[in-house]
Amino acid sequence: MIDVLDDFKRIKERMDQLSKAMIVDPFSDDFFDVFTRKRIELVKAIMDNEPRSIRALAQRVERDIKNVFNDLKLLHNFRIIEFKKIGRCKKPIVKKKTIIFRFKRGEQ
Repeated sequence: MIDVLDDFKRIKERMDQLSKAMIVDPFSDDFFDVFTRKRIELVKAIMDNEPRSIRALAQRVERDIKNVFNDLKLLHNFRIIEFKKIGRCKKPIVKKKTIIFRFKRGEQ
């Protein structure tokens, strides 16, 4: 009986991980428009530091707040991050923690 419960726990953990994943096609036209080095650095900074606002994130990565905000809007549009409103601030939160690359052949 304990083995079955352990199996269910592992399955639930895996399902939780997959719900935080996104599948991308690295050959799509917009792949390199979204996943630039600077935007990946933003995602990493959000995960590592959990900044309380966009301004705090911009200071952390030493970039102009307007450019950071524009990058965050794009990441938000692709459902990679979300914003949590705290007072007058928007706290960026990484929504997708796993990216699965799907390589497809032909029209499938």
